[in-house]
Amino acid sequence: MSNNSDLRDLYFTIILLVSISLNILALMMLSDLIYAFINPFIILAIGFILFLIIAFKYFWNK
Repeated sequence: MSNNSDLRDLYFTIILLVSISLNILALMMLSDLIYAFINPFIILAIGFILFLIIAFKYFWNK
């Protein structure tokens, strides 16, 4: 059976991947590889904040 620690690590991993995806999407918008449908700085900020929250929670609990 999986314990709570494994599920927490999975949760952190999923949010970290979402953060990386948002940051890549924002950088692609800034470099005009895709057309911006929303301000890329907003997406970049959301991705960076998600990354900081996960990094803080991960290292705080260790």
